[in-house]
Amino acid sequence: MEKEICYLKSLDKRNCTGCGACYSICPQKAIQMEEDVEGFLYPQIEQTKCINCHLCENVCPINRNLLDIKPKAFSYITNSEENLKNSSSGGAFGDIVDAFYEENRTVIYGCKFDDNNCAIHFGTQDKEQIGVFKKSKYVQSNLLNVFEEIKKYLIEDYKIVFSGTPCQVSGLKSFLSKDYENLLSVDIICHGVPSQKLLDYYIMEESKKNNSKIKSLNFREKVIDKNGRYNSRNIRLNLEDGRVVIKNVKQSSYLLGFHNHLFYRPSCYFCNFAQINRDSDITIADCWGINTVNSDKDVHKGVSCVIINSDKGQKVFENMNGQKDKISINF
Repeated sequence: MEKEICYLKSLDKRNCTGCGACYSICPQKAIQMEEDVEGFLYPQIEQTKCINCHLCENVCPINRNLLDIKPKAFSYITNSEENLKNSSSGGAFGDIVDAFYEENRTVIYGCKFDDNNCAIHFGTQDKEQIGVFKKSKYVQSNLLNVFEEIKKYLIEDYKIVFSGTPCQVSGLKSFLSKDYENLLSVDIICHGVPSQKLLDYYIMEESKKNNSKIKSLNFREKVIDKNGRYNSRNIRLNLEDGRVVIKNVKQSSYLLGFHNHLFYRPSCYFCNFAQINRDSDITIADCWGINTVNSDKDVHKGVSCVIINSDKGQKVFENMNGQKDKISINF
């Protein structure tokens, strides 16, 4: 008998962020995350396995009421030159991990590109490996079975650092259904996410143009301009023949479309998480322009904005050793 498949009953693409919380919580494993025509993942349910428990509908982070908080914000620059060089902005994430990390008892989760240039969420206990999480990934990551894996580690009393988009953090919190003191959640001020399918197409076209397969790529590649200042609005393409191609926003169709909001996930245009109230302990972002307020601050190598959303986040921030300056939040 052919299995009956349909979209989740209450699914509205304007509300579904693709976090996979419904997939992770289903006790019958009746839900799979399937690509639509644009390449975005959506939950599809195998009706023959469904027991109508409605856990999938109840766990959706779109139903979460975010706490009314009074966050504190800071500009931040790491003291580590290596960390600063390898980060999109001021190196805040590496210092956050250092401040929370406990040897042999911490797992760090973030987004990385795999060997096929697919953005996936991945966990590691090796702090030296977190370089793969640094720099922005201008594409939606696949969370695979990460939520279930994190819950297992939390129950075993491991410390977890989870970084992702605001909707991914809310998806994890909704799936866990309780607060864990050993979980530190870090979100980003998100620009919106294109699909992996679109990135794959761009990679294929660039491979044709350069007559060599793209082995790997980096978004937010820091390049020194003619004034000796760093510019990070670039994409770096590492070709299999050993060449390196770096393109700026005007030269890359992908970057041009991304920065002009042309091909995001439908829910990004109706985002419920783009607000001052957050589910995370710490929010990180760029802090470009801070030098117009503080002209003595040398920010040309990169500067982060760190927003503290919880007492847990505040404790971690106090243990970070970079350059901190309090800034105001206007909203």
